[in-house]
Amino acid sequence: MLFLVIVSGVISLMVSLLDVWYFIRGTLVVLKSRIQPVVKDLLKEHSYLGKVLPHDLDFLLHMNNSRYLREADFARFALYTHSGLFQAMHSLGCSMVR
Repeated sequence: MLFLVIVSGVISLMVSLLDVWYFIRGTLVVLKSRIQPVVKDLLKEHSYLGKVLPHDLDFLLHMNNSRYLREADFARFALYTHSGLFQAMHSLGCSMVR
């Protein structure tokens, strides 16, 4: 019983202090892109489908800037994983941003 209280407290603390859904969705995007076959042509057009909810829009029905950048991050994760750049950089010991 004490274990469940501690685990639920840690989870609620993480959800309230961190954007846990961002990390969960980022992980799912990378895993989904790993399942797909690797694309060798980096200059080929890539597309990423995201969903925009009504609370992501402003009064003029434009996407919020923070939501736009978040969707661009997910598209970048999908592109790097789908093209094999993550695996190549990991094997070379490199990182995306330093």
